[in-house]
Amino acid sequence: MPSPLFRALAAMAAGVAAMSAATVHAQPAEVEIAADKDWEHAWTEMSFPASIGEFERSGVTAFEERETNIAGSYYHAGTDTILTLYIYRPGNPSTAIWFDRALIAIGAEDAYGAVDLEDMKIGSFIPNGGTKASGLSAVLAVDGNFRSTGVAMYRSGEWLVKVRVSSRRLSVAQMDSVLKSTLGRMPALDNVDPNPAQFVAECDAVPTSSATAVTENLGTIALGEAIALVAMQMPEEDRATLEETGSLEADPATLTYCREGPRSRQYNVFRSADGSDRFTVALGDAGRSVDVYPDAVATELDTTSAMTTYAVRSATGLEYVLHTPYVGLPSVQQVGQSLSGQVIATVTRPLEDGVGADISLSVTPE
Repeated sequence: MPSPLFRALAAMAAGVAAMSAATVHAQPAEVEIAADKDWEHAWTEMSFPASIGEFERSGVTAFEERETNIAGSYYHAGTDTILTLYIYRPGNPSTAIWFDRALIAIGAEDAYGAVDLEDMKIGSFIPNGGTKASGLSAVLAVDGNFRSTGVAMYRSGEWLVKVRVSSRRLSVAQMDSVLKSTLGRMPALDNVDPNPAQFVAECDAVPTSSATAVTENLGTIALGEAIALVAMQMPEEDRATLEETGSLEADPATLTYCREGPRSRQYNVFRSADGSDRFTVALGDAGRSVDVYPDAVATELDTTSAMTTYAVRSATGLEYVLHTPYVGLPSVQQVGQSLSGQVIATVTRPLEDGVGADISLSVTPE
């Protein structure tokens, strides 16, 4: 008799439409907007006004399609200060992870000058529209072409807001004041993270890895993983059935993370601080990441091993991509092999309310 998990998946599969169009990645493009007009982000109502305090907007750039990664550039000539306002949709929208990656990027920006990441003022704040101090901020002295820099980040649903300010004239104390006043001018967004901010620390211990790439039942596993992702994007009241079966992964944005090892410019591994064996590999500082997590579907299919099977999932602002899973917890090197190997399925990430996600399978269910 089919288990509750597979009955739930089968019921959901009946309403899933397949699609085969390949994802097209946009090149950075300037948004056409009059210099004196405000511009509003379509999906969050984040405003990119013509001016923010004394800062004048010089442009708005779209780095991905459909406004899933946007940056507004501003400048104040009087203090020779640059302000950049970002909003983007990563796969794992953890404020803690991407704040840590933002600090790494600041530490690597030789064009601005040298910074000491061990000597910075870190704080938390309540974003406009929120009720808890879920945002993180930092200000640093710069030794080089600039005198000071600051960064702040907070989450609104699946979206991250990042504010970056760098100045050739402002002191660290003045930068702190400017960053706070700028945050105070941000619009009140919906679905602001209701949990207090958590700053990432290094992990005390790292789980050992022992894994083998899955080669059987890939089509069924791909369908099960994909449908679970579709379910995660449904309204909360529609997710009850799959939540009861235990096939939905925890919302990665709500977890507390630790960082494996010291900060690295290329990538870092962030593990769940509660000791569970899921992890995120964050690459760069603009939201590109890979999530590795226990796969309930594949684990139930595996009747020959007592080990857990793990999904490997990357993401863009518009889709999730599922790669070859592993029996046993994979190493970072094995995750890299999955990324360069076979894609087993993609799942769209709709932007509009009421629009369902679509699945494209690259392997045939058995």
